Amino acid sequence: MELKILYEDENFIVADKEKDLPVHGGEGIDERKTLIFQIKEHLTLKNGKPPEFITPSHRLDSNTQGAIFLAKNRDSHAVLTHLFSSGGVWKTYLALLEGKLESATFVQADILKSHKKAIVKNICVMAEKFPSREAWLAQKDKNSQTISATLLFPIEIGEDTTLCKIETWTGRYHQIRAICEAIGHQICGDEKYNHDPRDHYRRKTNPKYQEGQMLICKTIDIPTLGIVVTSGFELVL
Repeated sequence: MELKILYEDENFIVADKEKDLPVHGGEGIDERKTLIFQIKEHLTLKNGKPPEFITPSHRLDSNTQGAIFLAKNRDSHAVLTHLFSSGGVWKTYLALLEGKLESATFVQADILKSHKKAIVKNICVMAEKFPSREAWLAQKDKNSQTISATLLFPIEIGEDTTLCKIETWTGRYHQIRAICEAIGHQICGDEKYNHDPRDHYRRKTNPKYQEGQMLICKTIDIPTLGIVVTSGFELVL
């Protein structure tokens, strides 16, 4: 897979990650087939020596495409980590969802991690009327490690799927995938959270749906750093 760079300076590098490319190594993962390995090779060729430090500053699942920020030094990583955790980063996604989502929908819920899957509890769903991002972040429990906020905007509604723009105001484990399952609009191609028979049928009969999970991290906007990046990947109904 070819490395695609969306932005780079002395502190940060932003890649446009391919689907099914792990960000870093782990159990059963070949280190040479990860995004981190690609970026280390890129920086080694560029600077004539391996980087002393490179690490992602937020989550992006291996089966999700799109923009991902990485820090080139510990100070920059600390800055990014704080901005992501405090709501100083605006992230939007594109997703193809099961069913017809007729209106903008706000979802607040607690998300817990259990055996490599997210568990959604205390869910509250609001259609059309919901708080602003600023108001919600101002009133949320700063000590909570589980509270999440997700906002879904339908872009185009098909026969049995909806193309959506999704904003995440928090960064919990498998947040979008678990929330979409909880509200009955699972992400097409998501083998972990989508058990709808229609999705299984599509994956068997339609080459488009055999490409995997239909979820892209489309834009990342960090106002305090003056950085906005947009993924080149697209989704269509």
